[in-house]
Amino acid sequence: MTATNDGFDLDESFDTLDSIAPPAPAPRLLLTPRWVHHMEPAESRALPIWMAWHLKGEGRPWPVTPKAAFVTDGPIPVVTVHPADPDDVSEVSIHVSLDNPKGASRFWREVPVTRVGDSCVGDSWTGETPFTRSGETLYAFATVSYGSGARLSSRVIELSTATLPERPTLVPTRMIDPMEDDRGWYWVPAYTEPLTYDHYFLPWTGPDGTRGFTLNTCDFLLPPGPDNRIAFDIATQRLGDPQWRGTGQTRLLIDVWAPHAPLELTVRAVERWYQPDARDFFFQPQLPPHTDPGWVTLELDAARFRDQEGNVLGDWGAIQVLDLIGVADATRPPVWANLRWADRPLPRPPSGTGDTP
Repeated sequence: MTATNDGFDLDESFDTLDSIAPPAPAPRLLLTPRWVHHMEPAESRALPIWMAWHLKGEGRPWPVTPKAAFVTDGPIPVVTVHPADPDDVSEVSIHVSLDNPKGASRFWREVPVTRVGDSCVGDSWTGETPFTRSGETLYAFATVSYGSGARLSSRVIELSTATLPERPTLVPTRMIDPMEDDRGWYWVPAYTEPLTYDHYFLPWTGPDGTRGFTLNTCDFLLPPGPDNRIAFDIATQRLGDPQWRGTGQTRLLIDVWAPHAPLELTVRAVERWYQPDARDFFFQPQLPPHTDPGWVTLELDAARFRDQEGNVLGDWGAIQVLDLIGVADATRPPVWANLRWADRPLPRPPSGTGDTP
């Protein structure tokens, strides 16, 4: 059990398990998407069930690893998943990342999944895998949940779009994340072991009906300090996705709900996350007073960001991780919305071999 964005080569996990000398058990892996060194409750709940079967011989046998493969005979590449014991399957998810050879900085987007039946190959689940231009490499994995409580992931598979007849279906957009839910974000210093089934984030609805998410300020996850203050550190890998990459962009915008604005905020932008030549850039924007009645836009100008040597960021093209670090009032945890570019994105070239930082 691990997270997709730990600082190791995720794609080699099964290769390592395969190298174990016989009689090695069938390799099994369970991934928490988008997090670093942390298992979310959905994966944590499977751990005691696995332990009971694997160590005590209790419960139903654990399923074998589901098989996932790309199919390219249609207008859009598709991931097809064939799980063991399909009649016991309760849920299948498919996550796809675009054109990033480094597993630690990939943004894993979840795609819609459809169950299909075939008299030749049996039940399967499929999900379309869009991309932004020819030449990108697609990475994907599936996670299957069973009625027994078992849950496990497929191998990470990859596909080059360079020779495919399919045309790209994604275009760059100004809106990176409306932030109506927390699916694109993770808590940076999250616990490693499954100590609780509580989530770090909670849904939030504003007085105007706006949906978003905020921090779960329960004492176990975020114990308050003096003056009822809490420290927070949340991040996203969305800026490394080709659809939202900031090539040529200088101004990044994000809205904050002023009555819940942080007391302190430092924004960290990371180039080439988890690579030897990674660089961190920092900026402390001015925050609105809590007396302001609604949303306030913070402008994150690349020219305001500096690394430890004083170098200017320049533009957002090589940034893969955006990190919001600060201090807040535990009774008014921060709420964000509409992470977006101030200017229209540059058009993507029609073909190429990818320009991943």
